[in-house]
Amino acid sequence: MKSILMPSGLKIDQVIALAIVLEALKASIEEVQFYFLDLDADAIPEDAFDLDARVKYSHGSSATEEAATRFGKARGIEALRGELSRNNATGFMRQGKDSFAKLAQKLYSLRASTTPEREHRLDVLRRFVWVGQAYLRTVRDGQLGAKAIAKIVQSPGSSKKIHHLSGYISRLVEEGRGTIEVAVELDSWRKKFAAAERAGKRAAERVEGLDNLPISNVGGLKVAYLRAQADEVGKAVFRRFPELDVLVSVHPDRAAILPNYGKRNGGKMRALHKALESREPGAWHYEQRGDTGLMMNGSARRHAAVATKIACNEEQLLKLMAEVWR
Repeated sequence: MKSILMPSGLKIDQVIALAIVLEALKASIEEVQFYFLDLDADAIPEDAFDLDARVKYSHGSSATEEAATRFGKARGIEALRGELSRNNATGFMRQGKDSFAKLAQKLYSLRASTTPEREHRLDVLRRFVWVGQAYLRTVRDGQLGAKAIAKIVQSPGSSKKIHHLSGYISRLVEEGRGTIEVAVELDSWRKKFAAAERAGKRAAERVEGLDNLPISNVGGLKVAYLRAQADEVGKAVFRRFPELDVLVSVHPDRAAILPNYGKRNGGKMRALHKALESREPGAWHYEQRGDTGLMMNGSARRHAAVATKIACNEEQLLKLMAEVWR
């Protein structure tokens, strides 16, 4: 049976890459054996295709480009690959209320307590691969160039944004899908977006209700260490405590070091990443965002499946920051 190794989280780039891999294998979700980096660490077969889980890209800078090149599917999607690479560096596709790029990173965590983890993830992949396939059809049908793709991806308020729910539904309508089918699909996705929004609001409310947050002065920067999921509380923490320079957010299986983007501390963040990499090689992913960047450990990226020792030890991490930033 064909097998694919998936990371412990999900990004829109990986969704499109998965659509390419399934197309190349001529297989559906049900015809593939899926392994997840954090669930199957000791049972992953050597011949499983690694979809951005632990192997660095050998072609380009996106999972889509890697899959397209490996399987000879690169023709016709060059411009889209460029946009996805840029999104991996900047996260610009996550902007907007109905962005699939934003939703993809949250759906794994929105699991009903009665649903097994693996079953839930497979259902998420099953639904999202339709979106990935629609992306590919949109790009290939028109053989769109870089400027056209950039316009579709970036145009404010455009109903044609291929990474937004509106663009996806427009595509289904253009393809002549039945009214009932489109209505059911739209309703299903609206419920998922609403569930993600409610979860985010609950997390933000918990943060905004804090009277104080333990903040340490480390190497001239104000740093807070918080046991919470970064993508749910990061913005809320910086809104509530604007004086903060850096937030360390630690979840049981992942960690992130987030900068306050309103302050220019790019040099210090890069120096910290270099120090962390020297102590835990391959475990820390640095993502450049404008002048500065954030660090992730044990998340959906290509590194440790769970938060590593330094991330989980507040005293040790703050000590390292003080050494690097003195």
